[in-house]
Amino acid sequence: MELEKETALVETILFLESEPIAEKQISNIAQLSEEVVGHCIENLKEKYAQESSGLELAMITGGWCLVPKSEFWDV
Repeated sequence: MELEKETALVETILFLESEPIAEKQISNIAQLSEEVVGHCIENLKEKYAQESSGLELAMITGGWCLVPKSEFWDV
């Protein structure tokens, strides 16, 4: 399941949110099923796992958010 447009939409939502956001909330905003959102999250994890990315997807307090990779931002 590729879901390129759906993954881009989920990525946009994550980028625009200032706080971690749950998959159910993403599903409501994007008007996508929670199953599709889950697949999109997995696609984004793979995308950000690459060395060329300075970001990663993190689960914080029950929601997803984009954060700098630890090697670029010492928390």
